[in-house]
Amino acid sequence: MSVAEERIRAVEARIVKNDFETAVAFDTDGNVVFEKIGVENEVGFTLDELSGVNGYILTHNHTYDKQCETFGVEGTSPFSSDDLFIAYKQGLHEVRMVVGNELHTLSWHEPLERAVHRFIWEMEELEQDSIVLIDEIGIKAVEAMDLFHSNPSLHNQESANVALTKYYEELKLQSDRVSDFISSNQHIGFTFRKERVLWNIM
Repeated sequence: MSVAEERIRAVEARIVKNDFETAVAFDTDGNVVFEKIGVENEVGFTLDELSGVNGYILTHNHTYDKQCETFGVEGTSPFSSDDLFIAYKQGLHEVRMVVGNELHTLSWHEPLERAVHRFIWEMEELEQDSIVLIDEIGIKAVEAMDLFHSNPSLHNQESANVALTKYYEELKLQSDRVSDFISSNQHIGFTFRKERVLWNIM
């Protein structure tokens, strides 16, 4: 592992445990260029910030509901279409994302612009379909939890646990679908890697 990679992973080990998103840009030697704290599910950038990351490495964390592990489902999250489009448009050397025990990385290699736009459009469609499926099961989980709280019986608790487990399983299934879609489209001109990491969290 290079010195730059070690420096980047040290920062990722810090931000991966945050319950809010944090983005950090590095030069190719692994020196921090800037860091920005966002909210639970996103980090917003100004036009000046975006124009200043050309050629840099940008990493960030995705948050997820750690309660999913209570129900025997490992939490995960894929790159978003915004992540990949920003990496393309801003000419990032590499975009990275950490979540749970996963590290996702992607580097573009001068693909045809129309291929990129089609890929991003298809990814957005997949994301929207996934959100619909997740929300449908989420509504049932909320209803089961409400029933348990209004009538806390063993039967209703078991029903709520089953409904929550289905919700978290669907969340992971849809996350994996998006990651698989990304992985299967590398032929258009990017390199994608997803690996498990045992973060050395202090």
